[in-house]
Amino acid sequence: MALDSIELQRLVDAVDTSYRDLEPFRSHSLDAIKQYCGRHYGRNHEDTARVPVNFIQFAVSTYVQKIAANIPKWNVRTDIISLAETAERLGLALNLVAKEIDAQSVLKGAVQNAMFNIGIVNIGTEDVDRGMVNDATQPFVELINLSDFVFDTNAKSLNFCQFMGHKFRMDREVFEECGLYKNTEQVNSTDDHGEYSGTEYRPSDMVREREWDTYREQVELWRFFLPYENIVITIPTDGSTTVCREQEWTGGEKGPYRFLCFNDVPDNIMPVAPTALWMDLHEMGNELFRKIRDQAERQKTITSFQAQAKDDMKRIRDASDGDTVLTTNPDGVREHSFGGADPTTVATFLATKDTFNYMAGNIESIAGLGAQSETASQDAMIGQAAGSRVEDMHQTYLKFAQEVGEAIADELWNDPLIEIPVVKRIPNFGIRIPAKFSADTLEGDFLDYNFDVEPYSTVHQTPQQRLNSLLMLLERMIAPMLPMFQQQGGQINMQSLVAIASQYSGLEELESVLTFGDLDMQQANEPIMPGQQSSTREYIHRSVSTGGTRAARDNATAQALLGQNVQPSQAGALMRPGA
Repeated sequence: MALDSIELQRLVDAVDTSYRDLEPFRSHSLDAIKQYCGRHYGRNHEDTARVPVNFIQFAVSTYVQKIAANIPKWNVRTDIISLAETAERLGLALNLVAKEIDAQSVLKGAVQNAMFNIGIVNIGTEDVDRGMVNDATQPFVELINLSDFVFDTNAKSLNFCQFMGHKFRMDREVFEECGLYKNTEQVNSTDDHGEYSGTEYRPSDMVREREWDTYREQVELWRFFLPYENIVITIPTDGSTTVCREQEWTGGEKGPYRFLCFNDVPDNIMPVAPTALWMDLHEMGNELFRKIRDQAERQKTITSFQAQAKDDMKRIRDASDGDTVLTTNPDGVREHSFGGADPTTVATFLATKDTFNYMAGNIESIAGLGAQSETASQDAMIGQAAGSRVEDMHQTYLKFAQEVGEAIADELWNDPLIEIPVVKRIPNFGIRIPAKFSADTLEGDFLDYNFDVEPYSTVHQTPQQRLNSLLMLLERMIAPMLPMFQQQGGQINMQSLVAIASQYSGLEELESVLTFGDLDMQQANEPIMPGQQSSTREYIHRSVSTGGTRAARDNATAQALLGQNVQPSQAGALMRPGA
């Protein structure tokens, strides 16, 4: 369905209005990004105050690590038994392609963007949607920043937008020769100095100037998805109505974009970003800390003396520590201290830090920075409560990752030239056989398949944690049932276990210490019965005094700074290491 000139002009006007509506969100998120980077990043020193205590960076990096540590693993299922094999091959192809195109980096970037505004991902095919001159098509996932995106701000939700799209740049030679675009001669190249259209400041301007020299000639274009017309249209960003490309949308009904939002706002299309809720406390804490630093820098200690005590002053000044000097008027020489950090300001900063920790969902507990309470059971409850907030955000992310995986699979399904070699695993036999995913192997309809994400696949695990999980599984499940395993032909490959332990523990010497000779398979298959002797574990609980939790120590420090009475137990805790 082609748009006439009147419809095109209405689209351009609506885009301009919506883009201006989104300017406050771009501006506020940019302020938070500047605070995240600090004044020592790029050009931030020109207009950003010092950020000695970067609460924003600490909170954002902690949540991103907890939510999207690893690449998701997609499962493809179907309720139709005859399509089970196709579903398995589709799942294998999807996970293989997602790894090849580095979908993890894009999804992790979307989580990071969602902490500042909204996470946006574009899914398509290289030489179909981006004009790449390749021999074969290849799906892609692309991270889109809010500074390059626009959608219908009159809509109540993203599902009911009349248009949405993003601006992008491409090489002019490719633009003219790839064969995907028309009216190329009517599209102006970007300025000789590459100045962006519009006047708003962008996050990328922290690195480069607003005008820069370009090596190759480029064009800047808008690419819009119009769901009601079911078309994708490409026009220049200069405000003209020149149509460079218009094509029918053949993908899913949700279009090429997927969105990640953590805090929806009732009756509003834009979410409220977590950093928007933290910025005031972040700025307050840093203003107080800068004030404390300035006060500390102004602190000075001087010695005053009376005129008749001049000789006493010289002897005291020239004496070394611990020396004994003769004075005739000791009260005539006095030491005075001026300035220094104000105790009330320090106490207010500590209170601000604790309030930020509270408002950020007990971020110190989420990051695992020491005990948060006096007992292990209380700490477990606090960690569980803090983890519930992360889990809620993690579930939102899993739904987003599921939608992205489904969109990538849709591109694979509709590609007539696709041919991906995969390896199928035969359960219970340890056998792997080669197979392929291609257009001639597809059965059924794409809507017959269901997609989900294995939650554990996105959780971060260190090599030591993976080793501990393996050993716990061997101890709790395999060891008690070892005779049954052996009777059914099961064996434990100790050589592989040692290799894994050596790799995950970082002790490469372990493989050289343990050697393996020829194994009598008949003897190995005989059940290993428990010996007569059994080992006994003895658990001893000792009460060890520590310096208390971080909050308790801060509270005691604040009381001391404000001149309030500090209990002997609190004073003693401050002298011991923290919990």
